[in-house]
Amino acid sequence: MKKFLGVVITCSLLLSACKPNEIRLSNRCLSSTVILHMKVAIHEKGFQKDKQGWGTCSGVYVSPNLVLTANHCVDMPKGIKLKEIWVGNITGESAKANVVKIDPTRDLALLKTELKGIPVRLARDVRVGEDCWVVGNPLGLEFVITKVIVSSTDVGFDVFPRDHFITSAVILPGNSGGPAYNSKGQLIGIVVMSTSLFGGLGASGLGIVVQINEVRHFLKQR
Repeated sequence: MKKFLGVVITCSLLLSACKPNEIRLSNRCLSSTVILHMKVAIHEKGFQKDKQGWGTCSGVYVSPNLVLTANHCVDMPKGIKLKEIWVGNITGESAKANVVKIDPTRDLALLKTELKGIPVRLARDVRVGEDCWVVGNPLGLEFVITKVIVSSTDVGFDVFPRDHFITSAVILPGNSGGPAYNSKGQLIGIVVMSTSLFGGLGASGLGIVVQINEVRHFLKQR
């Protein structure tokens, strides 16, 4: 039901607001984007048995079997153990994935899966004012695409002292790790945070995205 609702919302937005070439671009972006389901075990003191749960993030194919996402989606904090990762595409297919490498300073992670996908092309740069398509799975709604703009570039934060850009997209739980595309369907960054002070409590915040130059450095690392 959630997936159906997400598709309905996406299609209604596209048909009402997009030109034919933008619809083709959106379809191309959706074909490279995935939903991630993480099965976790939560250990609580005083309980003999760990609680089981699921988390949701987003990701994008950078090669036929490699998915790029945010590190915090798979690198769990103390007291939470990652049990399984499942990758799902827009057609409803899914398969398990394993972590290949992580970079906490860039908040990026690379996963390997047997579920093949269409790799995204990497952009050369990102510019203030250009159109930006953010695809993700906010609040359990699968494959929601939003057209926004790049609001600011070369932004640094104390937690992640790397190059980020700010986009006007509203980022909610489930968007983390999702791709940001330019008007050519090229990857310009990975969503990692929101400017919202209240996050999951419901306040809306701007999107904070790791810029493509940091993505390139990460992918080149061994």
